[in-house]
Amino acid sequence: MKRAGRISIALIAAIMFTGCGGQGQPQQQDQATQVQGEQTADSDALQNTAESEAAKVSNTEFVEAIGECLEARWAITDPYNAAGEAIPNEEFRRAINIEIDAVLPYEEAEFEDENMAAAAEEYIAAMKECQGILNYIGTDQWQAQYDQKVFRKRVAGLYKINSIEPIPVDPSNQSSLAGLLSEGETTEAVWDIMDSVHFEVESEEYSFKKYSAVVENASNITFSNFSIDVSLIDADGVVVDTVTCWTDNWAAGTKHRLEFSTDKEFETIEIPTASWSV
Repeated sequence: MKRAGRISIALIAAIMFTGCGGQGQPQQQDQATQVQGEQTADSDALQNTAESEAAKVSNTEFVEAIGECLEARWAITDPYNAAGEAIPNEEFRRAINIEIDAVLPYEEAEFEDENMAAAAEEYIAAMKECQGILNYIGTDQWQAQYDQKVFRKRVAGLYKINSIEPIPVDPSNQSSLAGLLSEGETTEAVWDIMDSVHFEVESEEYSFKKYSAVVENASNITFSNFSIDVSLIDADGVVVDTVTCWTDNWAAGTKHRLEFSTDKEFETIEIPTASWSV
């Protein structure tokens, strides 16, 4: 209706100007051309919006791609694991590359679901880190590099993705997937615990101070033992001491006290690593 109104006004104005000076017809044509241009622009905008929406990655598309690459990876590694044999380096590298090649194309993709986009970003980042350490396969550095830089981030990402939409795999591979997801859930629980630790001075005797933190295991996981490494850092950023705090039989939903004592002067506390068993 707005366009119709504008066209009518233009026609009236054209008639008035024609009576005054004979310039009405060109103005009428100009106005019609303007309206036609606006209609074309609106149509193009709608088409671009539709194409943009169509180009977004759905949850289903992404989890199906993950399921396929995991099964392809397991198809290479499972026979060796079942036979109790070490996986040859080239076969292991080939298996990992299958997963990397399947998920990296989604690095710049736009997802329909913002939560899936965040989980995908974490998972893809882990696989990119894995890509950067493939040359370590077969060396003493591989396991340390993989454990520290890749595995925990990878399984945590998979756990988050699966929580949003289940990753489809064949029933014969459900146990393999469940193992990864369990590791991911545990990793998330450990990270949450590490983030929630806040030490305060409990007592002081001579030059020693005792620090403690009451921490809740808010997860559904019971840890048979749990420990964290605590770095004490001075004003210059130097680690002046590293201590370990531990506890045993930490049931889900319960609180434990973590403690350490030191005579070192420091400015900040960092918790770089944790160890546990369930």
